[in-house]
Amino acid sequence: MSSRLLRITEQEWQAKARASRFRVKALARSVGVSPRTLERHIASQFKVCPVEWLYGLRMALAKEMLLEGYTVKETSNAACYKDPSNFAKAYKRHYGTSPHWSPMTQS
Repeated sequence: MSSRLLRITEQEWQAKARASRFRVKALARSVGVSPRTLERHIASQFKVCPVEWLYGLRMALAKEMLLEGYTVKETSNAACYKDPSNFAKAYKRHYGTSPHWSPMTQS
């Protein structure tokens, strides 16, 4: 395992994931390792595969943005979804409620 990967903090991982648009290959490039090395590292550190970990980060970002009052369209763009309806489906699958009517976004 690359020692440089071990020096990256969880907050730095999250920032790099967002900058890589939540894509495994782009994230691997950004930290200078192969996608397979990244896969082994994330499995070791976060106990999930990279795709699941990145998906969880996307959904956490979305939840946070909706709580802050961002629109579904703004949130879907920030979470790197091309289509807000695809984002809404993913959000509902993950949280069990639509981002439009989520009690988390109500005042």
